[in-house]
Amino acid sequence: MTTREIPASSLVIDELIALCRRLRLKYVREQVEDVVLTARAQRWDPAEMLRTLLVLEAEGRDRSTIETKRRRAHFPTGKTFESWIESRSSITACSRGHRVRVSAKPNLGSSPAHRSQLQPSRHYAPWSG
Repeated sequence: MTTREIPASSLVIDELIALCRRLRLKYVREQVEDVVLTARAQRWDPAEMLRTLLVLEAEGRDRSTIETKRRRAHFPTGKTFESWIESRSSITACSRGHRVRVSAKPNLGSSPAHRSQLQPSRHYAPWSG
């Protein structure tokens, strides 16, 4: 095909893809052809098309950042609470019970009975640094 036989839209899209590659807009480059065709078919405002492409780029970068951080964190894979076997755990039952009790928060309302829970214990001397 010569230049005259190639549709103008194809040349524009190729140029957009080349510019996206140069500017390192990976996610725009992946979606530009579909968005341009949709925008043309639905007669979008050019600003709306640009906004859509930039939103796609931002969302793609956000996903990529999360994936990269997860990989670098070296989290164990395939671990779920359902697959946890209590008998194989190195955490003692006493410790597991203690963690539950520590994390449970008392219901602190505005009544005087609940305020007594906020008072320091009489069994321990205050810390004097």
